[in-house]
Amino acid sequence: CEDLAFREGCTVMIALGSASASGTSIVLKNSDKVGDYHLVGPQYHNHKEINILLDGISDSGHRILGVAAAGSSGLKMGMNDAGVATTSNISRTFELLNRHIGIDSLLAADRSQLMRDGLEFGTAHAAAEATIHRLSRYPMSTPGNLAFIDKKECWIIEGSYSQLAVEVLRGDRIAGRANHFILLQNLNDSDEIA
Repeated sequence: CEDLAFREGCTVMIALGSASASGTSIVLKNSDKVGDYHLVGPQYHNHKEINILLDGISDSGHRILGVAAAGSSGLKMGMNDAGVATTSNISRTFELLNRHIGIDSLLAADRSQLMRDGLEFGTAHAAAEATIHRLSRYPMSTPGNLAFIDKKECWIIEGSYSQLAVEVLRGDRIAGRANHFILLQNLNDSDEIA
C-alpha cells in the first residue's frame, strides 16, 4: 500500500567514508514527479515536469552535470568536477500544509537554483557557506532541505519560512531525508497521514 500512502514523494540518502561499501561518499535520490492538471505546455508531459540532463561549464570554470526541470537552470540533483554533489527535497511540514499552496508554488525554483549556484564552489563547505549566507537574507519559498557533499563532509541545510538549521556530517556517517511524515495519534483510533 506504499504507493497509496506515499505517492509522488522523494527521498535522499547520504553515506560518508566507511559507512558506504566502497569507502567513498555516495548520494542516492529518487525524484518522483508531482502531477497536476495545471501542468501543461512544452515543459510538461502527462501533467508532470519533464526532467532533462544539464552538462556545462560554470562561471567559476567547474564542469557541472545534473538533472533539471525542462526550462530551468536550477538542479534537482547534480555534481561538479571538483567532487561536490548536491541534492534536495521539499519538507511537507504543518507550516506548508497550513498555507494551502498551489502546484506552482510547490514546484518552487529557488531551492534548485541554490543547488546549482553551490556547485560553483570546490568544496561542500564553501558551497554551504555561500548558500547559508543567501538563505539568512532570503528564505526558501517552501520549507525544504538541500545538501552539499564531498569526500570529507556533508552539509545539510534545512529551511522554512522563518527558520534555518544546519547539520554537518564528518567521518563515517549516514543521513537521510524524506518529504512525508506520518501522524500516529492512537493506532486504535487513527492512522491519519499528512
